[in-house]
Amino acid sequence: MKLLMENWRVYMEESQICENHIYVARVLGISLPVNESGDTIISEELRRHILEEHMLLENFIKSVAENLKTAAGNMKNLLQAFYNMLIDETGDSIDKWNTIIGRLINENTKKLKKALEVASSLPKVGAAANKLLQKLKAMLDSFFKSPSSWKKVIPGTSMAVGLIWIQKKIGALIDSLASATNPRDMAKEEVINQVKEFLIGSVTKFFGEDFIGNVAHVTDVKKWLGWIGPLVGGVNFVASELVRPALRVNKWGSLRPFMPAKKE
Repeated sequence: MKLLMENWRVYMEESQICENHIYVARVLGISLPVNESGDTIISEELRRHILEEHMLLENFIKSVAENLKTAAGNMKNLLQAFYNMLIDETGDSIDKWNTIIGRLINENTKKLKKALEVASSLPKVGAAANKLLQKLKAMLDSFFKSPSSWKKVIPGTSMAVGLIWIQKKIGALIDSLASATNPRDMAKEEVINQVKEFLIGSVTKFFGEDFIGNVAHVTDVKKWLGWIGPLVGGVNFVASELVRPALRVNKWGSLRPFMPAKKE
C-alpha cells in the first residue's frame, strides 16, 4: 500500500510538471503540439522528454544552490541571478536575462565582425579569418533565432563573456581593422602577424571547435565556471563582467531598463 501511494504521488507530481504548459514552453523550451481543436496533446514520448529536461534543469539548479552557499561578492550576485531566473516557472526572468545578454553580444560583435571581414581579404590569414567569421555568424544566428529558455542561458552568457574578453584584450587591433577605409592598406607584414597571433588566436582560443559542445551540454554550474574561467583569466572576470545584468535580474519586479556602466 505504501509503495502504491508513493507511485501515485510521483505520478501526480510528474503530471503537474507536464500540465504546466507555460513552464514547459518558456522555461524548458519544448514546443507543445495542439490538435485541430486547439487542445495540447502530450504523448508518452513527449512526456518522457519533458521530465528528462525537467530533471536536467533541477540538477543545474541544485548545483547553483550548492555553490551559492560559499560564493561572495560578484560571484554571489551572478549565482543568485541564475538561481532566481531558473526557479521562475513563468520564464519571465529567463527571458529578461537572455534579452540583456543579447544586447551585450550585439555591442561586442559589430566591430569584431567588421575586423574579421577585413582580415578575410588579407594574404596568409584570409582563409582562417573567413572561417572564424562564418562560425561567428552561425553562432549569432543560432542564439538570436532560438526561443528563450534555460538551455539558452549558458551558451548566450558564454558568448557574451568571450566577446567582452576579446574586445578588452585586442580592442585596439579590432578598432584599426574595423575602421580601415581600404583593406589593402592593412596588408602589411606587421599587421598580418598581429592578426594571426592576436585576432585569430584570441577568437580561436575562445570560440574553438569545442565551443558549442562545451556549452550545449552543461548541467553543472561549477563545471561551466571551471571551463570558462581559465579561458578569460579567471572566474572573477566572468562574475565582474556580468554583475550589472545579474543585479538587474535580482531586482525582482524592477522595470528599469538595463544600462551599460558609465565610463569613469
